[in-house]
Amino acid sequence: MIARLANGILAVAGAGLGAQFPAFYQQYLQRLGGRLDQARIEAERIGGAAEAAGLRVADYVERLIANADPVVRSTGAIHAAALTDARELASSRAALAGATGIERPSAFVGHFDRDIALSTLHDFQPALPLTLEAAAYALAGLLLATLLASAFATALRARA
Repeated sequence: MIARLANGILAVAGAGLGAQFPAFYQQYLQRLGGRLDQARIEAERIGGAAEAAGLRVADYVERLIANADPVVRSTGAIHAAALTDARELASSRAALAGATGIERPSAFVGHFDRDIALSTLHDFQPALPLTLEAAAYALAGLLLATLLASAFATALRARA
């Protein structure tokens, strides 16, 4: 009786957690978009500085990195990193935004950014999404929790 109750509670908890994935994904995508917007602003600033110097962006950054002055060299490295971030964030945003419901977990893992995930988790507001996608993730969570509970129960019986 207690085992069945525990299994039921775990199944409901798994379904509830699974149903949160679409909400978390959406909030993660919004934060990623914000980071991308900021990275694009920075890339535009770098591009404007390169244009003012009469150089292509790549040549501008390369000259900064090759400069003998460590402060200028450091600025070049920062600019290079900012430009790389803008490209990577744009790629991640496109992949995540274009992923179908079934592709989202693998897209999320493939384009995971720890800092964005942690800040999303910190401010995450659970939701009760009433979509077919949320229902599918709820079912997946329910099944996973049921399988884990069953495996745990089997392991306990084997030890006894």
